[in-house]
This record gives sequence, C-alpha cells and structure tokens, in this order.
Amino acid sequence: MNRWYDKNEKLRTYIESLHDIDPELRNHIVHDLMDLVKEHNPALLDSFVEEYPLETRNQRWYDEDPYLWILLNGLKFADDAIILKVIDYFEEL
Repeated sequence: MNRWYDKNEKLRTYIESLHDIDPELRNHIVHDLMDLVKEHNPALLDSFVEEYPLETRNQRWYDEDPYLWILLNGLKFADDAIILKVIDYFEEL
C-alpha cells in the first residue's frame, strides 16, 4: 500500500476502523480529533479547507466527508507529537 498512514501500523488500524463504524460515532471521533489537532497546531487543518474538492471523485472512502477529508489530509503533515496524541485518543476510546 502506498498511503501516508501505512507507515504507522497503529495509526493505519485506527484510521481504517473509521470506515466501518456508525457514521454518528465517526463524526464524533473526527470532530474530537480536529479539536485535538487545532489545540496543538491551530493552522494545520485550515490550510486544507480550501483544497477540498467540491466535486468528489470518490477515489477514497473518506472523500465524501469534508471533515474526515480535511482531518486525514492535515494529519499527513502533522508532527510526530500530534500523531501520538491521535493514537492515544483512539486507545482511550
């Protein structure tokens, strides 16, 4: 696989788990994670808001959800400290 999050096995497992869970729970998790990222790097996610494709191509399972898309694209550029906090969040669920 050639996805950025495949490098971290725990992160990959947690991100993939979002695909098949109840949408309401997924939304809650995504918003919590966005808040967590903003706490530690307020500008990280903002830089991707304008890049969201208004006409989705549905290439990836998360393309149709703008919040999930912004989160995953932002985490791609997050530092290790934020990634560890994301993993910690999932482990506390």
